[in-house]
Amino acid sequence: RELLAPGRIAKLDEAGEHVAVLDALHDVLAATDLAPPAHIKALAATQPTPELSAAIRALAEDPDKFSLTSLQLALANAGGPATSWQILTAPAALLAPAQHLCVRPNVIAVQGKVVMPAFNAPKRPSAAGYARYLEVARHVDEELGELGYPPLDMLDLHDFMAMTLRPGVREQLERIHLQSKDAARAKAKTQTDA
Repeated sequence: RELLAPGRIAKLDEAGEHVAVLDALHDVLAATDLAPPAHIKALAATQPTPELSAAIRALAEDPDKFSLTSLQLALANAGGPATSWQILTAPAALLAPAQHLCVRPNVIAVQGKVVMPAFNAPKRPSAAGYARYLEVARHVDEELGELGYPPLDMLDLHDFMAMTLRPGVREQLERIHLQSKDAARAKAKTQTDA
C-alpha cells in the first residue's frame, strides 16, 4: 500500500518518473508469491512508458474500477508480460482484496470444474475471462461460508484454493472426506441398532 499509494504514484507519474512507477509495481509483486519468478523477471525487463504509468496510476487511485484490459494493453505496448494472469490481477488483488482475485489459472481451472462442472477455463487473459474466474471464486466463497468458514477476502480465498488443490493435499482431503462419511454411516448404524 505504501509503494502503490495513489498520491505517490500520481506524483511520480506527473513528474515523468515512469521507471519509478514500474519499479513500484515490480517491487510489490517481487515481495509476494503471487506471480512466478519468470513473470516477475519479464516485468523487470518491461519498457517504462507513460501509458503503463497511467494504467498503474489508475489502478492505484481506484482499484475498485480495475480494468484488466487497460493494464494488459499498456503492458503489451511496453513489451511486458501481458499474457500473465498473475501480473495482471495480483496488483488489484493486493489493493482491493475484498473485490479482486489474483488469478492462478491452473489452480482456478481445477477449482472451476469442482464447483461448476461445465466450467471452461479461459486460457488467455481477458476481461471476460477474469469475470468467469471471479464467478468461480464467488461460488467457492459461498460454499465456504455455508460450511462456516467464510474467507476473509479474495486473497484468503486464493490461498485456500492454492493450498487445497495441490495433488497431495487433494488426495489427503479425499481420504478425510471418505473417513468422515464412513464415521457418519457407522454412527447412524449404531443409533439405528440401539
